[in-house]
Amino acid sequence: MPHTIRIADRRSAAKAVALSHAHEAQMALNTLIFIVSLVLLLGAVWMHAT
Repeated sequence: MPHTIRIADRRSAAKAVALSHAHEAQMALNTLIFIVSLVLLLGAVWMHAT
């Protein structure tokens, strides 16, 4: 009986790890998109100013 509990724990742990990695990837993607947008915006303003 403890064996099945251990497997269930391992599955939930794996799921939690996968979710946290997905969250980190989402955060990194959002940050990347934000930085690229900022750079493009600054470039557009610079081109317009000069």
